[in-house]
Amino acid sequence: MEATLTLRELRGDDVFVVLELVNKLDLIDPVQSLLSGQKKQEILDSLKSNGEDKVENREVGFEILLEISKLAIKRIPKAKKDINVFLAELTGTTVEEIETLPLKRYVGLLKDFFKHPDLKELYKSLSELIA
Repeated sequence: MEATLTLRELRGDDVFVVLELVNKLDLIDPVQSLLSGQKKQEILDSLKSNGEDKVENREVGFEILLEISKLAIKRIPKAKKDINVFLAELTGTTVEEIETLPLKRYVGLLKDFFKHPDLKELYKSLSELIA
């Protein structure tokens, strides 16, 4: 049975790694648009123009997340090495171990990272700085 990989707590210096990954994925403008509310308004207008009178925030949030996810998926190969290095560092393993994980475990590790409470705190703090 394989050991479970767990992510360590994020540290101050990790902010720069996360920002570099966001930069490499060229997601700064879409994320800034999201944080400023501009993208939300565009999606609300689009949904209303399609005849949807009552639009919930959850629907808008899902549309925004979907749009940013599509952009990230197109651009993620540019940051593959950096992502694997960061995941290895976060889990206390080697890059080779990360690269050879079974697909299900690798995707699970990515999910764990994006759901990391410290990452949510970082996004919240950045949004407060931009606003």
